[in-house]
Amino acid sequence: WCDYKPHCAVFRDMYSAPTAEAPAAATLLTAVPPSPPSNEQDELARLVDRYGDLMAALQRDQEEARRLAAEIASRLARKGYVRAFGSRFEVRPVESEVRWDFADRTKVVEVLKRHGLYDRVLKPSAPEVYRLLAGSELSEAARREIEALGERKELPALSLRPLT
Repeated sequence: WCDYKPHCAVFRDMYSAPTAEAPAAATLLTAVPPSPPSNEQDELARLVDRYGDLMAALQRDQEEARRLAAEIASRLARKGYVRAFGSRFEVRPVESEVRWDFADRTKVVEVLKRHGLYDRVLKPSAPEVYRLLAGSELSEAARREIEALGERKELPALSLRPLT
């Protein structure tokens, strides 16, 4: 392990050379032929940057879509509507997704072990804990302890279809 591998002659062939616009830190690549031609490096750098830009835009769009879904679901519930129409789309509420955020997963594991539930989830993966919380197999004591460790979040879900 070394922070300077991209700059070291011994390890240089494992890294893509940064472009003039790119920061000095290089990205580790696997199975890269030594010293690819400059235009190939430039193309690779362009692809990496484009991918990063798209992933950042996707994340922003997903966050905005979640906010809009919550606002639409809230307004539908407030009005008692079962559907809403735009000029190009229709939405209707569907069963909400419930998630829990646990700040201290170690304590969740302790509770699961204390109540003999750890082996059922094999690991304290969030979906397995969600399943336990949604089901009826938890004792009230275990449910209270696990719920006290987390924050219940209900994510509104909508069915969207284009109007034809």
